Amino acid sequence: MQQVIEGMMGLFFLIVLTFTGIEIAGALVEASEAQAFKVEIMERLEDCNYDVDVINGCFREAQLHGFRITLRLYYSNGNMQNYQMGNVRLPEGCYVTGAQVAVKYNLEIPFLKIRKAVSITGITL
Repeated sequence: MQQVIEGMMGLFFLIVLTFTGIEIAGALVEASEAQAFKVEIMERLEDCNYDVDVINGCFREAQLHGFRITLRLYYSNGNMQNYQMGNVRLPEGCYVTGAQVAVKYNLEIPFLKIRKAVSITGITL
């Protein structure tokens, strides 16, 4: 009888570890996708020399992927401006000298009841 109980407990713990491992692996995939998306946006901004149409396109693409991005643009006149929803317009007579990109996503592991907003940040110059 004791072997049956130990076997059932072992099976129970195996099932718990399996579900937990699968959910942790899913969370790691989500984090990896967010990191890759941040790098892709930073490369696009540098390659297009901070073109307004490309910047606004990045906001639309973030929504399609389920991410939220915050973009802080640094201007040649020394000012900076934060954008969260797109509709970027450059000030007259200024150009962008750099940007800070923050990609936000939700880290969720339901089996462990973990829900947390996470932000990955990078800077381009």
